[in-house]
Amino acid sequence: MKNKEELDLIFKTKNSEEIKKTIIDLSNVKKNQALYGKSVLLINIVVDCLVNLRDKKHLEVSLDTYNNNLSLERIFYLSEHHKIPMEYIFMVKNYLRSLPGFNDNKNYFEQSNMVKDQHSRIEKSVKINL
Repeated sequence: MKNKEELDLIFKTKNSEEIKKTIIDLSNVKKNQALYGKSVLLINIVVDCLVNLRDKKHLEVSLDTYNNNLSLERIFYLSEHHKIPMEYIFMVKNYLRSLPGFNDNKNYFEQSNMVKDQHSRIEKSVKINL
């Protein structure tokens, strides 16, 4: 098991593929096969967006930054971030649309409990708790 300092260094220096592999190895993604696909999708989205912002010098990325950007509210924020390339915005929106009950015409606060509950289960499986 890696400590927080080692993980922070990975988030600050490694490419997105290496970070994703580390997250999958350390999180509970593999324990819930029913949510595996959406969990990996969420990891891909958050890591790609954060690394893109890191590489453009808009954000310092760490384990805490990663964990803090997993919430549904932060995913909504990423879907509207003006410094993230459109290809990543499309990935974020596709993730949101994959959640049962998601409504494109509603903001985060207006989404159904079904959307929030599904995302919460996915979020728990990809969060790294030391």
